[in-house]
Amino acid sequence: MRYFFLSVFLISCLPNIYAQKKGKEVAISNSGCTVEVICFPGRFDVYDMYDGATVYADDCLKDDIYYGIYCIKFRNPIISLDAAEDSTIAYLDFLKLD
Repeated sequence: MRYFFLSVFLISCLPNIYAQKKGKEVAISNSGCTVEVICFPGRFDVYDMYDGATVYADDCLKDDIYYGIYCIKFRNPIISLDAAEDSTIAYLDFLKLD
């Protein structure tokens, strides 16, 4: 009986999975990265950070909702967890200013 209800539940969820709008893939400037979006951003702003990283930023509007897109291209890989935490805090502080 339990498997019957589980099967009915899963079958009823299938139409909802396919009902989601699929985004379109957009290249982020010349960073080599792509992002799947539901609205099309304009030209990405490029910021060079103090640590040599490059930040690509833009936003777009759809259905009265603004979506922000930020791509951070690090100069060097971050292998230490503490360094990754510090970098995340620094970039979040940067996002507050933007």
